Formats: sequence, C-alpha cells, structure tokens
Amino acid sequence: MDITEIKKQPLSTLISNYFECQKCKIVHRNLEVLRVGFKCPSCNYISNGGRLYFHINIHILIDLIQEAYHSVNSESKVTRFYEGEGAHDISVIIFFCTLRESLLENLINRLMQAQNLSKGVSDRLLADNKFHIQKQDKLFRALTNIKWNEAMLKLNDESELDYKKIDEFISSVVIARNNFIHEGSKWSIDRELSTGCIKNLWGLINLYVGLHNTYVQPYYKNT
Repeated sequence: MDITEIKKQPLSTLISNYFECQKCKIVHRNLEVLRVGFKCPSCNYISNGGRLYFHINIHILIDLIQEAYHSVNSESKVTRFYEGEGAHDISVIIFFCTLRESLLENLINRLMQAQNLSKGVSDRLLADNKFHIQKQDKLFRALTNIKWNEAMLKLNDESELDYKKIDEFISSVVIARNNFIHEGSKWSIDRELSTGCIKNLWGLINLYVGLHNTYVQPYYKNT
C-alpha cells in the first residue's frame, strides 16, 4: 500500500515500532520480543518484554506529519490571491525537519552514553555544537571517527535503501523550511515536497536505526 494513503492507522505503529535489546542494545523489529522469555538473536539475552527504542516524541512527530498531510481535505477554504500549498504542506515540512533533528539528538546522546562520557563532558560537547549542522558534521565525526557522508555510503553497502539519496532529499526539505522561516518564502514548499516527506519517513527512521546499530551497538557487544 502507498504510505500516503494510510489515514486511519497511526504511521508510528508501522514505521517507528523498533525495539532495543536491554543488554546488547541491538535495535530490531522482531515483534516476538513482546513475549516474555524472548531470546535476543544477537546476544541470547532472555528478556521480560519489549522495550521501544525511540522515545515518545519521535512517535508523536511521525503521527503529526501524517495528520498534517491529510488535513488538506478538512482545511478551511480561505480565499487567497495565490495558488499553491496550504498550511497543511508547510506543517508537514516543519514537523519533518523537527523529526530529523530529534533523531540526530537521540543518536548523539546514545553515542555519548555508550562511550561513558561524563555528564560534564557531554554537556560541554552539546553546548559547543548547538546547531544541527554542527552535531551532524562535527560532533558525529568526533564521536564515530567517520564523516557523515562516508557513514551514508557505508550504510548503502549494507542495505537495499539508498541512504545517500534520502539524505539529499532531507537537505532539500531543510532548505525549503529555512527559506520559509527566515524569509517567509513559501514557493519551494508544495504538495510534491510534503508527499516526499511522507514517502521518506520509512527511510529516515531506518537511517537512524542503521547508524545506531553500526556506531552505538558495538560498544555493548562484550558487556
């Protein structure tokens, strides 16, 4: 089914329902983990139940994107002097960019926890890298010893998804968001762009699952 046609079921229950092993921290989608006594295929840990990987804000943002996208049919018909997108498409872009920032924030925090950095050091790193671009280009590299673009290419070698292409789409959405927020320009935001956001949700979530399993989970393999 086309993901843009899903209206009655929250997309978060289909896209972000990833679980994390309580011991080795591998992230997966095996629903058997909900059963008491499930054995982790990675470390053989016997769990007492599933633990969702993404915090509640991630699930909420995904559902807000879905709600905003489909609100086009219920939006009030205000007479406008221009043709183009409405508030629903602009909302999708803003929520999508917020989701992207929340996912990176989660990954950075996980990396610092895995490396047992003290709260003081972690707070200093975050204070020195407040903006998303700083976290992505400088802090991510400092914590993983690999550039962001190189990490995308590495994930591509291990997946059927084209993470490099997904990352390029995300960058185009961010540019459109910034043009709207800082200049009031809405011309680069249209239904095609908001539809692209919906269609790339699966790839965006999987991107950060892949980054976690590649750069965070290895710290817990021998614990």
